[in-house]
Amino acid sequence: MRQGLVEWAVVTAFLVLAAAGVSAVWRGEIRAAFGVGAPAAPALAPSDRSP
Repeated sequence: MRQGLVEWAVVTAFLVLAAAGVSAVWRGEIRAAFGVGAPAAPALAPSDRSP
């Protein structure tokens, strides 16, 4: 029983890492496939704006 649990944990950890890698590499294509736009640019602080 214990060996099966360890194998399950290793396979699950691998799948989690693989999913994180895929989402990091193909983030733009995944967002486009679901019709989600690009994230908004961060707002500038008042001191960063040109006069």
